[in-house]
Amino acid sequence: MEMSADKALIEKAATENDVAIITFGRKSGEFLDRNVDNDFNISSTEAELIKNISAAFHAKNKKVIVLLNTGGVIETASWRNEPDAILLAWQAGQEGGNAVADILSGKENPSGKLAVTFPMAYKDVPSANNFPGKNLSGSIEIGFMGIPTGKKSEVVYEEGVYEGYRYYTTFNVKPAYDFGFGLSTPTLLTATYG
Repeated sequence: MEMSADKALIEKAATENDVAIITFGRKSGEFLDRNVDNDFNISSTEAELIKNISAAFHAKNKKVIVLLNTGGVIETASWRNEPDAILLAWQAGQEGGNAVADILSGKENPSGKLAVTFPMAYKDVPSANNFPGKNLSGSIEIGFMGIPTGKKSEVVYEEGVYEGYRYYTTFNVKPAYDFGFGLSTPTLLTATYG
């Protein structure tokens, strides 16, 4: 269940705290395909949360950080200019909380580079025209430990070698964040905490 963007709660938080950290998570795993709506694209509740928190904290000259705890890319172009920073944690596992705390406190530098391209919109993904494919009628896919995962489907990927940065570069498709993008901005974080 998503937390609603209650303006009274946000205003109280902006008064009582030095910085806002908004965390978005997405499920991921083998045998589990993602959805476009409310997964690749953020939900309307998430968009409202970013907008309202950013407005309240910025009105008090305070910083807003969005932490992405995701197993894949999500759409960022529609909201990336509202927070002061986006920290991509991927799905960091057992020590992820400690690693994020070290970065947010300024103990470590957030110096990683993207190993994938973040598209402006789902239509810009090279396989968008082919995925999720077509359902094969009357058949149910059985996944790990015999758990039904849905109908069997067939996906024919037609992009060939034009995947990832090769696609974006070859066909002049402007991404939100290029393969290899990454900033080291300890000044933002140390100014907030330091």
